[in-house]
Amino acid sequence: MNSKKVLIFLISLVVILTIILISFLSVSEAQKNNVIAYKEYNASVKIDNYIGINVDTDKLYFGTVANGDYGKRALNVVSSEEGYLYVTSQGSLEDYLFLLNKPEKIGAGESVSIDFVVAPKNMSLGEYDSVIRVFVLRKKSKFLRSLLIGKEIEIIKSDELKGISKPKISLEIPDIPEEKRPTIQN
Repeated sequence: MNSKKVLIFLISLVVILTIILISFLSVSEAQKNNVIAYKEYNASVKIDNYIGINVDTDKLYFGTVANGDYGKRALNVVSSEEGYLYVTSQGSLEDYLFLLNKPEKIGAGESVSIDFVVAPKNMSLGEYDSVIRVFVLRKKSKFLRSLLIGKEIEIIKSDELKGISKPKISLEIPDIPEEKRPTIQN
């Protein structure tokens, strides 16, 4: 009698594992056949009581932003094929990261600019990082969207930023007389 129970258990286990494996393979196949392009970008911001600029291009630096201000960066995306554009974020910055614009669709060879905004409000001082993932998919599908890694970044309307002060930055460069300017000698 016990051997029948063990046999039924083993057969059930094999069936369940087979279903899980087939599901995994079909999800992987759906992703592989429908993802035209995929790229990851690191993003970071420092929240402090002052503002600062970081113009490095090795990742999306928003510099130093004070609570109540916002930082903005742009990213250009080009696709080899026509597809649907999705942008996700994963990390400590994801709840404070928004898009000002994102076209739903991108054409073959088309270049589109996506504007990212970090709008800290009551954030603790410190550094925040996220991985931003840009996907171009062949199909518009809720199922495919559910397979994307990270939280889809929401679009914020520019009028929602009106209550947030835009950082005011002015650089004063002193006029240096020509005789005191540094020179380069060969």
